[in-house]
Amino acid sequence: MKKWLLHIIYLGVLALITSCNSNLDEDTLIPSDNAEKVSVTFTLAMDGTSPYGSRAVESEEVGNSDENYIDVSGLQVIAYSIDGSNTYLGEVKNITAERDWDSESGHIYEFRGDMDYANDRTLNCKFMVYANCGTKVTETTGLSNLSYSYSPSDFLFPNANKGIPMWGVLQVTDIKLTPNSRTDLGTIYLLRAMAKVEVALDDAMVGKFKLVNAAFNMYNQSGYCLPNEYATASGTKEIDIKGYFNANAGNKGTNLAFTKYSDNHFIAYIPEYDNSTSELEIPVTITDANGNTVERLKDVTVKFQNYTDKTPFDAIRNHYYKYNITIKEDPSGNIKTDILTEVMKWGYVDVESDYE
Repeated sequence: MKKWLLHIIYLGVLALITSCNSNLDEDTLIPSDNAEKVSVTFTLAMDGTSPYGSRAVESEEVGNSDENYIDVSGLQVIAYSIDGSNTYLGEVKNITAERDWDSESGHIYEFRGDMDYANDRTLNCKFMVYANCGTKVTETTGLSNLSYSYSPSDFLFPNANKGIPMWGVLQVTDIKLTPNSRTDLGTIYLLRAMAKVEVALDDAMVGKFKLVNAAFNMYNQSGYCLPNEYATASGTKEIDIKGYFNANAGNKGTNLAFTKYSDNHFIAYIPEYDNSTSELEIPVTITDANGNTVERLKDVTVKFQNYTDKTPFDAIRNHYYKYNITIKEDPSGNIKTDILTEVMKWGYVDVESDYE
């Protein structure tokens, strides 16, 4: 088993705060150049089952820190009202990051930014975090339609051109902001807006067979950055799997090749996909140990389904789908492929920033 240590990003927002409280009277606002600085800190972490970011977690998951890379130049942290309208209240601007080399992991980051706020106020709002979304969110952005374009070549880790789009939310109430002091908001958990899929040949097959390649028969060419229940959630972790799924049923592409992670292991990262209409499949190529074609293994296709009850899977954001292929040969030479399916939350792994 591999041990992965979640490196929480500590986000320190040095704020010249504006109207986080939607009840502020207009005459209480003062020009931003006269506002006092208020320091607000919170952490960013991948959503998972444990809130403890510095704890080692054992996992069968393969992958690398590129899956969790955050482009700080495009990172947005925006405050919205909590009255049900999600009114835009202000944005943390000029965000920069600095690594804390004295931390245990060396992967702790302090982020700093600024926004406008008037005098001492009690904070009642919710913060939404947008990472790697590709489109700048403004006051007029329709959040339900906030999407990203997907090109397979952009997500060929470890040589990816982009980071996986992520989003998170945290509601804060009755938090006192005082100039020249620091207020800790806690942890904002992030959901990746993609699914991770691994196809592997069982280790017992090594020396007998080889998994040469794998490819999706089709995929969505765009995805939504936010989950279905983004508008009503007061915290990322309160959203369940039904609230996650928000597939963009736009244009579809075909023949999406997986990336070889290691011998007999292939990985792909895809936008969410509704598998109830056009069936999602993964044709694979398996040879003998010498690379020769095995006639009885020429047409092996992994169905995107639960192999126990044959129920199709949707590809759901922030989930990790693992298909393990075993090949069995009886004394008469008949060959059978067995496929074991595992589905889990795509949770605690390294969190990386583009700052060194």
